[in-house]
Amino acid sequence: MMDREQLLRDAEDFYYRDESGLLQAAEKVVMFGGDNQVLLDCYGVWTVTYVKSVFLPRELDEEEIIAYYDRVCRVQ
Repeated sequence: MMDREQLLRDAEDFYYRDESGLLQAAEKVVMFGGDNQVLLDCYGVWTVTYVKSVFLPRELDEEEIIAYYDRVCRVQ
């Protein structure tokens, strides 16, 4: 079985919770760092967060993902 780090590296899409607790989308892992942190490429904007705040789509409830897209589409 692949470890979580490799699953995140191989993922085509995934999400993370920002500092305010909102779900955000990310495109790829740039690198893993110390203190269980990860540098994410969020479609051009790089963000540092904790690995425990990063989720594959299958790790989230479908309703959370739908709510994310509803929020993002409403803003645009």
